[in-house]
Amino acid sequence: MEKERLHYIDVIKGILILIVVFGHTSWQADTCGVTNNVFKIAEYSGYLYYPFYMAAFFAVTGFCSNFDKPYKQFLWSDIKMLLFPSVSLCVVAAVIRYCMMGEWDFSWVAPDRILRFCSLHWFLPALFWAKQIHYFLHNLNTYLVFGSYIVLSFVGFKLYSYVQEYWWFNHGLMFVIYLQFGAVLKKRDIKYGWLFGLLYLVYVVIMKRISGYVPYIASETHLRLFEMPLFIMSSFLGIVGGFYISMKINANSFLEYCGRNSIVIYCLHFTLMNDFYRSFTDSINSMNIYQSVFALILMYGMILVICAFVVWMLKFRCTRWILGKW
Repeated sequence: MEKERLHYIDVIKGILILIVVFGHTSWQADTCGVTNNVFKIAEYSGYLYYPFYMAAFFAVTGFCSNFDKPYKQFLWSDIKMLLFPSVSLCVVAAVIRYCMMGEWDFSWVAPDRILRFCSLHWFLPALFWAKQIHYFLHNLNTYLVFGSYIVLSFVGFKLYSYVQEYWWFNHGLMFVIYLQFGAVLKKRDIKYGWLFGLLYLVYVVIMKRISGYVPYIASETHLRLFEMPLFIMSSFLGIVGGFYISMKINANSFLEYCGRNSIVIYCLHFTLMNDFYRSFTDSINSMNIYQSVFALILMYGMILVICAFVVWMLKFRCTRWILGKW
């Protein structure tokens, strides 16, 4: 019998993927030469969510995944559902770029780049490695697992600083602790999650005021080694607060849709946002604040509509393989 989906899990994934899209607004704007301050909004507000939003994806995976199945089945499932779509959806993005801009961009397919990065998206390969590590350690004592993963997070950070990374393995080491945290949350009552969320907000605001930045890790590390415990602690607080909010929302068709299709949105939004900026850079830079807000909303709407179309296209039997469903 198929397990019933938990609405709030799709809700939190939906919230997180929308934060990811929002969070890349400023980065892509800088890449394309956009100087309009409205499009730099994520740059000014990022400290509010940077410490927890990517870690929360790992926690959700730890919450939902079954680590007790035979390893051969487990490994094959992760190759199909994580590594393969991270590459295949890059091809889909390249086709979209050709349709929108008349350009083919397959520079990332070069053998040295495939060997180095696997694909254009760090999160999926890092999640793959984290899940393989957690599979072999998750049955140990909870405190021993947490202690081991804290050590691995420091090891991953040092490796990232001094050794060339392949397929985002070092990121897998730094984020594997959140798989265990998600598994622990599954067994706990989060009725006081609002307090954790409040403590998280207090922490990030104070850190921003005192030091001018908040330590976090995403595709790059934005912290020093001694700040790793601060990052782990703050991300734990933010994750619990995020779960609490999603449980309170419980059901929301839009957020659940985004959550169920987060992998498509994640892999395509970079290209869509970049192409939008490249097409309208000069116009955006000359807009007043009202026009800029409208253009920003228009861009987000365009990204979601095209992603929804791709999601619909990938539901057919002849295309489902692109998402590893065969």
